[in-house]
Amino acid sequence: ALIEAQKVKLGKIPFYRVTSTDLVAHSIHRLDTMREKKAKSTGRFGPQVVLPFDPYRYTWVRFRKRMLKMANSSFINLPDGAGLLYMSRSLKTPLPELISLVGYAMNLIRIAHAKEYTVFLLGSRDDVVEKLYINFRRSFQGLRIVGRHNGYLKGAVGERVLEAIRKTDPHILFVGMGYHKGMRWIEENRK
Repeated sequence: ALIEAQKVKLGKIPFYRVTSTDLVAHSIHRLDTMREKKAKSTGRFGPQVVLPFDPYRYTWVRFRKRMLKMANSSFINLPDGAGLLYMSRSLKTPLPELISLVGYAMNLIRIAHAKEYTVFLLGSRDDVVEKLYINFRRSFQGLRIVGRHNGYLKGAVGERVLEAIRKTDPHILFVGMGYHKGMRWIEENRK
């Protein structure tokens, strides 16, 4: 609840004025809450979307109504570019630090591993997804990776991947299809 008080808008997109550690703690708290509610069958949160923003992505999203709506309803928007820090200072709402997507994701994975959360890897080419899978397995022995697939999801393949995601119901889904394609895929398949 305290973190919600730290939400500010930079132009049309909301960000939290907190550190990376605070955002990871907020994310884990949300995962814990979702897990608890699911276990009690008292309801369910929808998917919680985390979007990285650098100045280019910020500008791209800002001028697209559907994507702007998605950014405004996302769980967390990460200030992942120095231009956003500069913009936040010029708008008199300074953000404390850059929060890289990779740093955030690695911290999230470390805690997810300790708490036995499940992970699904989606996107990129087969060889890249396989390297990520192998590196995660080496670095986090016992990490529960419940699925992985490349980002080429045309036709029946896309439906099979969606079904695999539904069946495995991962706690964390990494989507690595490129920013524009990934955002569109998330928007179309979020429900």
